[in-house]
Amino acid sequence: MDKSNSAIAANMDLFDNPFHRLPVCLCLDISSSMSFNDKIDQLNKGMALFYKAIGEDEDTTNVVEIAVVTFGEFPPVAKCVRDFSGVDIQQTPPVLNASGYTPLGEGVNLALDLIEKRKDCFRKVGISCFRPWLIIMSDGNPEGNSPAELVRAQQRVAKATANKKIITLTISIGNDDNPELSKMGGNTLLHLKEDGISNFFIQLYKSISDYLTPGE
Repeated sequence: MDKSNSAIAANMDLFDNPFHRLPVCLCLDISSSMSFNDKIDQLNKGMALFYKAIGEDEDTTNVVEIAVVTFGEFPPVAKCVRDFSGVDIQQTPPVLNASGYTPLGEGVNLALDLIEKRKDCFRKVGISCFRPWLIIMSDGNPEGNSPAELVRAQQRVAKATANKKIITLTISIGNDDNPELSKMGGNTLLHLKEDGISNFFIQLYKSISDYLTPGE
């Protein structure tokens, strides 16, 4: 399904599916360093497991919408490679390849813009929305991005998280020293080894499922 058709289907689903929604935006580093130590392969594997787990659970299938934003390439760019849609519409994630620099600020700002745009769509059709989740994953310090965009992204994430507008998980892959990522001010900063990426996505599904069924 191409982007235009999937966007139409996702918007039509707002009328067909009366459930509350939980937007989950994956903001992912695809810079060239992600090709080392199988990191990009583990990322693709982890996303596939995440989509599969969501799709096999009726409760999450009806509620969770996933968007995928990437930052990398040369020249450095942030892209929406998958706008918000349910796994009943997009059953598998996009396959990502690693190249280029690490424009973290541009990627995070694009992700935040997409979240706000989707929340606005919900408001227009009268659908309630759980607090969106923003997952930021990077394996190194920003490179090739605008310093102003990076500062703006850090401020926006910190403010939205503090005001309980979003839930933010920041993930440092294979690098315990990522000060700019730490400044995003999310709810949680995790450090993962390369072989822990797939398991993170399994735990992410479980965390989302628990979030949607508190007390059970």
